[in-house]
Amino acid sequence: MAKKLFLLAIVIPLFASLVAGRCTDQRDVVIRNLRTYARGSVYGSNLNLLFDRLITTTGYDHVGSGSNRVYGFSECYGSPNCRSCLLAAVNSIRSAAPRAIGARICKALCYLRYENYRI
Repeated sequence: MAKKLFLLAIVIPLFASLVAGRCTDQRDVVIRNLRTYARGSVYGSNLNLLFDRLITTTGYDHVGSGSNRVYGFSECYGSPNCRSCLLAAVNSIRSAAPRAIGARICKALCYLRYENYRI
């Protein structure tokens, strides 16, 4: 019995760390590119489309072409509330990094990043 408890004490925290946090950034902190895009620009419109797509389907994606192309990535860590976590991530980025050409945030159950270059 003690041997089983000992193994559980090792395996459960290891498994939890694998599932609950793959990103290495500090939680709930937006890390942003200091360059910005112009209000009403094609890049901004493409970013809005990309956010919609990354919330709906996780993984890598891009929208646009040339200098107006926006690359993004999103993932969730086993959360049944993936969409709500990613929506909160988008709202955090929009609030903390308005019009940044790139930003990322690591939340407790999801990760979201976008850039003006391939990631």
